[in-house]
Amino acid sequence: MEELLSKHANVLITVSEKVQNSFRLRPKDCAVIMNLSEDYNLDKTKLEDGTLTLVYTGLICRDQGLDIVTAALEGLENVRLVLAGRAADKELLDRITILPNVNYVGLLERSDSLKLEASSDAMVVLYDLEFRKNQLSSPNKIFEAMMCGIPLITNMEANLVKEADCGIIVEYNVDHVRDAIIKLRDDSELRNRLGNNGRKAFVERYNWDRMEKKLYQIYGNLLRK
Repeated sequence: MEELLSKHANVLITVSEKVQNSFRLRPKDCAVIMNLSEDYNLDKTKLEDGTLTLVYTGLICRDQGLDIVTAALEGLENVRLVLAGRAADKELLDRITILPNVNYVGLLERSDSLKLEASSDAMVVLYDLEFRKNQLSSPNKIFEAMMCGIPLITNMEANLVKEADCGIIVEYNVDHVRDAIIKLRDDSELRNRLGNNGRKAFVERYNWDRMEKKLYQIYGNLLRK
């Protein structure tokens, strides 16, 4: 249905090239409007207690790597994981919050969620790529981490993260995630460098102001036809 509609549209707008390329039928004019964040200029005050704070904000469900992250945390000292979001899988939430270094703060307003991210040391963005929908995902949390100036631990958008040098790319398994957590915990200079790189890339390229101008240009071209 999407392909039939897009074929007869004046322009097809998607959030990434990989989504665009999934369309076999599409119009002549196509554009990518990435799911980028505005710049909220958040207070980045962090809790200086010698503990690495990882943050996850989003849907609490099985295909977002939470079981892998919590398994990687077992036995690690000076690391905590803070979760926020709607609990779609209550059994998973109950199981992972048994760990003493996992804290669930509930479903937050967007502004509070962003403040939580900005006050953390690193963000976890993991997707189970066995699911087709996840293969086509372009998580907005990656760009929120860049806006907040905190490094990523992720298996998504590898080319972008490598180009910006703003995080650690991992495979979707416990050992890789655990190694990444230990690296960030034990190397504050690495955390700062990756976070600053992400913030620089956000300001220069990956912000909503740039996408908004591109979107208005598309609308303007359509109105002139």
